[in-house]
Amino acid sequence: MKYIDAEKLIAEIERWRDKAKEKYNESTYSMGRCDALAEFRNHIVSLQQEQPEVDLEKEIENYWLATDWCNILQLKKFKVIARYFYGLGLNAKRRNDK
Repeated sequence: MKYIDAEKLIAEIERWRDKAKEKYNESTYSMGRCDALAEFRNHIVSLQQEQPEVDLEKEIENYWLATDWCNILQLKKFKVIARYFYGLGLNAKRRNDK
């Protein structure tokens, strides 16, 4: 699943709003458009949430216990695999954020 960077979207909305202000010079259409863009921007800001801190080690152990992996792999080996894929996900996110 791909996610839209909220900060980039907000910046783009602000750019559209500034362009509408310049182009239409305070016309009724322009003001309505600017108001709508401002409201849209405010909704996006209100939807932004801080990512909760996750105890990765605890989550790995809980998942290992809750599934059949505890019967297949030792916890130590399972943690190595889980951390590897977690790292891949972080690296992919960082690349997409650039």
